[in-house]
Amino acid sequence: MSHHRRRRTAFPRALLGLLLVAALTACGASLAPSLAPSQRIAAPSLDGFDVAARVAYQAAMCPIFNSILAIDPRLKGLREAGAAGGDVSAQSGEVDAVVDDLLITLNDLDDVPEWSFGDELRFSLINALHAIRTHLLGVADDPSNATAAETLAATPFIATEAMDRSMARAVEAGLSCEVTE
Repeated sequence: MSHHRRRRTAFPRALLGLLLVAALTACGASLAPSLAPSQRIAAPSLDGFDVAARVAYQAAMCPIFNSILAIDPRLKGLREAGAAGGDVSAQSGEVDAVVDDLLITLNDLDDVPEWSFGDELRFSLINALHAIRTHLLGVADDPSNATAAETLAATPFIATEAMDRSMARAVEAGLSCEVTE
């Protein structure tokens, strides 16, 4: 139980960094792929053949990170509405919209080109977003159900410890999305 609670309150550093960019995103900035590896983490030595795969991966993943940055606060709002208890029928439109946006993001993740250093991150995101979408579909099926508020409050988080590790691995290998205005 304490491990489960810890995951819910401790947000992995790599994704926390992405969420810090959310304020800039709200002001019209977006994440764009950067051809240079992160300045803070030295990339492991890679053969030239992997650079093209990294660049293609970045070009596909950075917009997905923007999508996730937009979805995460909406998920937080749904969790809070559920935690408040009572009838959550008023949130049914938002639940449906988030379910639809998650499907779009999942389809985008399916189209991300392979990159050995980023595949684990992509799969972690797919697993997390599928779990969230499946969970929300349960609420969407019957938002007036007596347990709908409790179910909504227990909506899984996007970030996991495994995702944090896979994000760190991808960043160490050169994944970088920089903020553009």
